[in-house]
Parts: sequence; structure tokens; C-alpha cells
Amino acid sequence: MSKISGSNEQGWLRPSCYLIGSAYGWIVTVDRRSELHLLNPIRGDQIDLPSVTTIEQVRPLRDWYGAVRLYEYSWYTATHTERLTPSVFRLHKLRDYLFQKAFLSSDPSTGSYTVVLIHNPYWQLSFARDGDDHWTWLPDGVMYADCVFKDDGLLYAMRVDGEIHAYDLSDPALKPRVVMDGFKVGPGGIYIVQAPCGDLLQIHRDLEYPDEEDEEVPGDEPDLDPPDDDEYFSEPDRATSEYDAEPAWWSVSEDGAEPELDSMPLHEKVVFKVYRVDLTAKKFVEVSSLGDNVLFLGLNQSLCLCAKEYPELKGNHIYFTDAFGKHEKRDMGVFNLDNLTSEKIVSPRISSNWPPPIG
Repeated sequence: MSKISGSNEQGWLRPSCYLIGSAYGWIVTVDRRSELHLLNPIRGDQIDLPSVTTIEQVRPLRDWYGAVRLYEYSWYTATHTERLTPSVFRLHKLRDYLFQKAFLSSDPSTGSYTVVLIHNPYWQLSFARDGDDHWTWLPDGVMYADCVFKDDGLLYAMRVDGEIHAYDLSDPALKPRVVMDGFKVGPGGIYIVQAPCGDLLQIHRDLEYPDEEDEEVPGDEPDLDPPDDDEYFSEPDRATSEYDAEPAWWSVSEDGAEPELDSMPLHEKVVFKVYRVDLTAKKFVEVSSLGDNVLFLGLNQSLCLCAKEYPELKGNHIYFTDAFGKHEKRDMGVFNLDNLTSEKIVSPRISSNWPPPIG
């Protein structure tokens, strides 16, 4: 990793950059070559992370002069090694397929930190420490939704089914330890965060859609038991040699126009449930109130703060946003755990990832 201080002359925080994580005042960005950087937008400091070509499933394709022109991307994991035909992407297209979310262990300004990536295929983990020149693959896990570094120095990685794995990144074996079994999870997303008291919290985001055919009886739990791993590994929709192909979930009309936002199915209501993770008793305990604490959930690194230290924040509230898809309406708001209602934050641009300015 190399560090550049100053006024961010390279301009990594441009509209063409992707943002895949933020913590400690730093943003994890992806440029048009699908390369990763840490950026402190206040101080203008920038740190170049190891090249994307050092991620396990990525290989550079060079021209006669040795310049990287394309990326070859392989669709395999440690347990599913059938090695489907690799895809080939232009430099700026790989990021659409590869990156999900990034996490920081500590403030990079201290000079000692670790960056963890959730990346495809199948939401695997890789990490790099300060000073590393490559990404280290964690092959023994897939389908991770969120991660948190706890005060004990371990990385807690949570799967989409709620199962939690603990990694000691200082152990050369780099083997995960299952600390919590899976839990019933709804369709809206799942997050993990450490509270100021040191407890781990698991937060479920449930989406309610209008005119649903099967209405649930109050008090009944939907049948959402964690699926078998094999259900995750159906043949992915992907391009095998189309350099400019869009991901299958991003449809564009023949004339190049983006799809109509109003034609997309939209959820009517967002509801959050918070659980304390009891690592000793191996159970999830539903939490009815955060007290003076407040949660920030979204593409950022999940965060729990004490509202008493930040008077402008509301205790027992969840500030949330989403990034479900490139062409979907954004859902940004504040959820009140006292009365289970949410207040929307409306962006001037309906598809914008950025909140409106505060006047």
C-alpha cells in the first residue's frame, strides 16, 4: 500500500468512482480501472490499496507493451472448484461484478490497520494489512453480508443467513470459527455492529410490499430457515466474453435508456428488528430499545453511537440507506424503535445514493 498526502490531486472522489465502504472518516473508493483506494475527504489524504489483480479470482490480461488492458475473472470458491468458464471484462466493468462492501479495523491515520473486502463470486472475503502488496484470500467461507472488528481483535463475519464466523487474522491458519448458528432472516438485509458496551448486535431489515398475496398472521414467523449452501451455487447469470456486458440484474433498453423507476416493484414499509448476540449462551435476544444509542446502517461500515455524545442525533433511532441496485429508487430514512415508524429522507434525485443537503 502506498500513501499520498495532500489535496487528492488524482481525484478519486469523482462521480466515476464507486464507494464501497466508510469508517473512521475514510472512504473506500473504486476507480475506473477497478483499483481500490482509501480516501480521507476532509484532509485530502489518499492510500492506494493492493491491486485488484492480486485478488484470487482476478488475472490481468496485458498487451504487447505489458499494459493491463482487460481482466479475466474466474467464478469459483474453495469448495466449488468446477471453475466455470472465466469472464473477460474491460477495466471499468470488473468493479460492477466484483465488489460488495469494505471494512476497516481501525483508523488508517494510525498507520496500523486492516481492510477486509466482501467480494464476488459468492460474497467471499479477502483482506490486506497496512504495508501488504496483495490481497489475502479467506477461502473457507461464502455468502457473507456484513463484518465487524470487535474489541477482542477478531473479525466477526456474518453470512446472509445470520450465521456468524470469527476470524483471527493474526493466525496463519486463517480458519473461521462458527460462533453463532444461522437465524431466520427476512429479505431486506442484515447487519452486524458492536455496541458501545461491547455487545454484538445483529439487525434485520424487513421489507413489506403492498398487495402481497399471502398476508402473515400477526405473531407468526415466516418460514425462512437458512438454505443449504448448494442452493447458493446455481449457475450465475454472467457474460463469458462480452467485454462491455452489463450485469444481468442491470437491464438497459435497446435505445440505451435506463428503465422506468416507477415500473419497478417497491416496498411500502421498512421495519427493523434488533437482536443482541449472546456469544456465551449461543442465542439471539431481541432488543426492544437501544436506549441512548443510535445505529447507522447502509453501504457504510455499520456503526453504533451514543446519542448523548452527539446531541444532533436521536437516541433509539436507526439512520439507514440502501444500495440495492443501480436503477432502483433509493430508500433513506430514520427508523424510530419507540413506535416502529420511519421518516423518509427524500433525495432531490430519486436514484441518487447521496442524501440531500442540510440547510
